[in-house]
Amino acid sequence: MKNISIISDFSKTLTRWDNWTTWSLLAESWILWLEYNLKREELYSQYHKYELLWDKNKTREWFEKHLNLIVNSWITKDKIITLFQKWEYIQERKWLQNLMEYINNHSIKVIIITSWITDFVEEFFNSLWIDRTNIEIFWNKLVFNNKWECINYDKESIFCPLDNKSIFEKNFTIPFENTCILLWDKKDDLLAYLDSDISIWFCKNKQWYDYDLWKDGDLTEVINILEKI
Repeated sequence: MKNISIISDFSKTLTRWDNWTTWSLLAESWILWLEYNLKREELYSQYHKYELLWDKNKTREWFEKHLNLIVNSWITKDKIITLFQKWEYIQERKWLQNLMEYINNHSIKVIIITSWITDFVEEFFNSLWIDRTNIEIFWNKLVFNNKWECINYDKESIFCPLDNKSIFEKNFTIPFENTCILLWDKKDDLLAYLDSDISIWFCKNKQWYDYDLWKDGDLTEVINILEKI
């Protein structure tokens, strides 16, 4: 097998296509106070239009304010753990564990780029007993004290969907000789990596993909593709 690196989206790529979006999960699960949900909706009404208009500065401002809101809403690590103990909130795409076992057995590096909060993504993998040795997760990260209380967010790791490739590559590099595989569910999420060697798509749009596994495709198909490389 050639040297392979994988760049992957998280929501609706490694999770089921019919899950809630990751950001809406906080509101739908009610793990934070009612005041959080009300203020979250205010921010959405104020800023969502800027994301649709591809205004990166305003969209980043929205993400910063939302992260501040989460910090001020008394999020704790134990609430995050509880969230992923409840099956109805978020479910993995079929055969995710098999794919991750294959990745670890073949020492394939996986870089997950998400505009969600990395602490939640990490706990998602922990809840499934998935070894994260070969997985790196970027970006938005919370800061906790020794009582598991969130006291801040990492202001150096702010990331929104409109950020470009130069933001990514400050933190990681893909060896030039590696075959780079892109996993995603819609073109807006990781548009900066369209030049990857192979793109695997969980949707349908003939313009953008090398392999189309459709929105409900399972991850054994990704293993089959990797076996052919």
